[in-house]
Parts: sequence; structure tokens; C-alpha cells
Amino acid sequence: MSERSSIEYVASALAYHFYLRDEKIGGPSSLSDLKATFKNEFDHELSDKAVLETASWLEENSFIKLYNDRYAGMLLSYDQNDFNAAYRQFREKLPESILARGWSFNFELFSKVFSQSRFWQDLEDDSEKVQSEKAFGLIPASDRTVTVLHNSSEGADISAGLLLIEDELSTNNQVASDLGEDRDRLLGEVKASRLIIWSQHIRADVLSGLILGFLRELIKRIPEKAASLGVDRIIKLIEKILDHVF
Repeated sequence: MSERSSIEYVASALAYHFYLRDEKIGGPSSLSDLKATFKNEFDHELSDKAVLETASWLEENSFIKLYNDRYAGMLLSYDQNDFNAAYRQFREKLPESILARGWSFNFELFSKVFSQSRFWQDLEDDSEKVQSEKAFGLIPASDRTVTVLHNSSEGADISAGLLLIEDELSTNNQVASDLGEDRDRLLGEVKASRLIIWSQHIRADVLSGLILGFLRELIKRIPEKAASLGVDRIIKLIEKILDHVF
């Protein structure tokens, strides 16, 4: 199941239920209301994490509004007319969405999905993952760290590649001539990079700034030699590691 799809199933099922609801009955005003409604309609208990991410999905797609009250906790603002308009617009705009499929198959789609034990494990995993990502997003990029293990294939390849580059910068007269007075600076940067990689736990901005910066400069200044040294491959390995951060 793709990331967040389990959350979307729960949110779409609740959206379907509230779309059909009589305006006089009124809508949910709290996370507890959403939780109780889902239990009553689908005979399953949502965890606190799952109901929070379900409410967040509904807010992101303009079905409801959430307010975090200091004393009362998370409150919901719900208007039946606005909800119905958002439901129709979402269904028409995204005809292949879970919400639109749910409308086409009525409750049958949701009942079938919710009968599978795997779904409930996916829901907990997805809810945990989304909340972790949100928390991680609060950490400034400059303060985030990554781990490059020496015994991993990526770590070993990066370290070996940097060592090879250092040797070329130190001993190759043609490289020294091509780089001119910048040779000593770049040599210092590759030595520093090797020490940083060896430390294993590295600030992401150092990895993306210093190390990737000098590697890209090598490609620009000495493209043929950089190609023979596999500099582009080292860059891709580092970018793959950083993909988990930014």
C-alpha cells in the first residue's frame, strides 16, 4: 500500500458518511467525534495517531478546519454545505482517487478494505511515518544529521573514491597544472572530507555544501580526470543519502 493511502481510505470513508448526513444532525466537533463515528459505522477502533492524521487529511483537502485549543485540545469546524461542496469538487477533480472510487462502489469498497487485517497494520505504520516526518520537518535543515557507516557499501565506496581523488591531487602533475593555485585548497577540502566521512555522523549541510561542492568543482575544472576518478558516482551516492533528509 502506497504511503498515506491507508489514511486516505479512512478519511474518504468518513467523508462519504458525512456527505450523506442530514444537515440537521450536525457534524463532528472533535477528534473524539470522528473516532466514535468511524467505530459506529465501520466497527473498527482508530488509534489516536490514525484519527489525528485522518483529520489532517480532511483539513488539507478543505473538508474541515482544525483548531488546537490550549485547554480543549484539537477542535473541528464543520459546515455541511461547505463539506458537501468540497466533496463534490474533490470527486470531480480526482476521479481516480480513493474518495471517488468509494462513491462509485458505495460502502462496499470500504467494507472490503477494512476487513483485511493488513490494512490496520498499514494504517498504524503510515500514521507513525507521517507524524515522524512532520516532527522531522520542524528541525532546521542546517541542524539535521546523516549517518554514513564505514562498513556499508555506500560508505566504503565514498571513502575509497575520496582517497583516490586525494592521491591524484597530491601526485598528478597535470592535475596540479590544470588546477593552478586552487590545487592546495581542493587538496585540503578532500582531506577534510575524508575525515568528515570517517566520523560517520555528519551534518547534512556539511555533506551537501563542502563535500558535494568540491566534487562538483572538480567536474567543472578537470572533467576528463573527474570522469576517470568516478566523481559523478560519488556525488550520486551522497545525493542518495541526502534524499532521506531534504
